[in-house]
Amino acid sequence: MDEATGCKRWLINSAFASKETYSHEAIYQHGCYDALIFKKIQALLGGRVRAMVTASAPIDLKVLNYLKICFCVPINEAYGLTEVSGGATATKV
Repeated sequence: MDEATGCKRWLINSAFASKETYSHEAIYQHGCYDALIFKKIQALLGGRVRAMVTASAPIDLKVLNYLKICFCVPINEAYGLTEVSGGATATKV
């Protein structure tokens, strides 16, 4: 995405700005932008990701928002030992 110029760059910036506005309201999908831009990114993980979980160290908010926007899914952050109690202490971010 960093290599895009001109109209593509404008479209990518518009997509990120629009989706960032609504990602705080737990709205992760946008029909037009997802089909035009983020479908290729989602395909990197098979295109069928429905949720993500992060654990271990706290993740930076910028990285978290970037992942939510690109993959169009909610992300839960688990606390504690991931193998044992992470799922029981997960929070929605």
